[in-house]
Amino acid sequence: MKTGLDGLLFGLYTPKNILTNEEIESWEIKTKGGKILTAGFIEDKLGIKKRYIANNKETPFFMAKEAAAQIIKQTNGDIDVLFVSTSFPTGDHLSTKLAKEFGLHTSLTMD
Repeated sequence: MKTGLDGLLFGLYTPKNILTNEEIESWEIKTKGGKILTAGFIEDKLGIKKRYIANNKETPFFMAKEAAAQIIKQTNGDIDVLFVSTSFPTGDHLSTKLAKEFGLHTSLTMD
């Protein structure tokens, strides 16, 4: 959990499985020019050092629930606003589902 600006609290969950550039380099993928894709090239060109890979259990709702639990524990559920952010399209309103799951009486939920 991280404390943000003006008393805002942020929960964070990242999957345990990590894929590194070095692992990708070991696959010996060739570029169009015939060179082997290296870890350094990936980081230099894309700015990516590693990727977090979710398993079947780690759905967007599961991960949001784990992150929210960090904040709920610290605040005893006294939460005014609940925002959820994910890069995976779920078609659900995760913040509303979380509020119901934890029995929160927030004034606003937003994804």
